[in-house]
Amino acid sequence: MDLTETLPEKIQSSISKSQNVCHKHPHPVIMMHTPAGEFCPECARAIIEKENNELSLNAYRMQRLRKTYGVLEERSLIPDQTLLDATFGNYESTQEEQEDNKNLAIKCFQRLMQGETMNLWLAGVPGAGKSHLAMSILRNMNEKGKSRLMRAVDESNDPEHAGYQCLFIDFDDMLREIRGSYRDINKGDAEQKYVDLLSNVDYLVIDDLGAETGAIGTDKQASDFVHRILRAISTARQDKTTIITTNLTSDQLQKMYDGKVISRFSRNIVQIVFKNTKDHRSSTLEF
Repeated sequence: MDLTETLPEKIQSSISKSQNVCHKHPHPVIMMHTPAGEFCPECARAIIEKENNELSLNAYRMQRLRKTYGVLEERSLIPDQTLLDATFGNYESTQEEQEDNKNLAIKCFQRLMQGETMNLWLAGVPGAGKSHLAMSILRNMNEKGKSRLMRAVDESNDPEHAGYQCLFIDFDDMLREIRGSYRDINKGDAEQKYVDLLSNVDYLVIDDLGAETGAIGTDKQASDFVHRILRAISTARQDKTTIITTNLTSDQLQKMYDGKVISRFSRNIVQIVFKNTKDHRSSTLEF
């Protein structure tokens, strides 16, 4: 199709063939004359095609970023919004054990970057910074996935399988949402939605496992409802990396949950345990 045919009729009527030719092509192309000057229709077509290709590429890049990089911000359940800014750099390691465990978390991130798969448990006293370190690992993986995706798109190197889906889920918050959906038919099947979501993301943080049963030290066991969800997720994630934070001991976990669930989340296990760190959040209380 002639490029001029795509222009409004009023503009078409002002265009005529020039006496000059453009020699940038294999065969000389007659220039077109307009009141504003002369242009080569082939050069103009190439510019338009380039701009259209760039627009299409940017649209595709944004679509892939939302499906991967955007999952962390759009789909996570994070009641403590300060965790959104958590990094290794702003982790407050005021005690020796905290500094040691931060270094262990950094090493875990480096191992994940090398392609390892693990079940990472961060356990110990409340307020030690377990969630902060878990989010730091997750954010770093998300950023690395973004870089990997952008490079794959630009190089046309299998971008459909580049990038990572990272998700941070406060376990108690998720259970409350699922229970609430049972009373509201407009919310659909929230249980299946979350099971599918947590099962399929590349890197998952399950934060504060055990908080759903109440205070630390309780003798309660997880309900059939909780076990049903954990069994489905743990089964689906046996070849994926899961990071779990908990205030419970291993004995408490074994008493509270189905042994198969704990076993599945213990394959390729790595443990970061806070035994001596004091809760820095309560240290300011003077009564």
